[in-house]
Amino acid sequence: MRQGIEISEIKVKLEKATEQLTNSETKISALIASGTLKECDPYPLGIDLVKVGDPMSKVIETYNENEYEIEKTRGYFSVAFPNNKAFRSASYITAGQSGVVGVLIFYSGVKHLDPKETLKSSPQQEGFLVQVRNAFPKAKVSLRNDQDDPGYDVELDGKIIMEVNPNSYVIRRNQTEIRQACNKIR
Repeated sequence: MRQGIEISEIKVKLEKATEQLTNSETKISALIASGTLKECDPYPLGIDLVKVGDPMSKVIETYNENEYEIEKTRGYFSVAFPNNKAFRSASYITAGQSGVVGVLIFYSGVKHLDPKETLKSSPQQEGFLVQVRNAFPKAKVSLRNDQDDPGYDVELDGKIIMEVNPNSYVIRRNQTEIRQACNKIR
């Protein structure tokens, strides 16, 4: 009987330690991301040179291939940011045949243990949500109720401007639209 009690005590201690670790990781992620966003600006400082609405050619012009690993694929460019603590890379996706960036996705360094399982949340996501809420205090932040696409939608003036997902941060609107929406709700 004593062995069963010891195992249950160990399980409780393990659960408590796991919870403390997750809370610490969230706090660390929030500190790493701290100051990443300016008020009403969804672009992370330091990697904010190419924005939604810019020509795709600006990605290549901006990021020197000697300093950054750049993957050029039909429809999008990926750039690795080796010295960025909050985001490891970004994908600049073209808007159809227009030749301009239509969607920008920043990827965090989240490592998911089971690739077959959908990641529901992460400390990086929670930490970055703090930054989004500080930069967009009047935005509506809603948890998506979608098992296949978990994350948060950030809405201004009735339009989803970005998403904060377990391992990525997606910008869907250009800077002008975002600034106009911010000004309307101030």
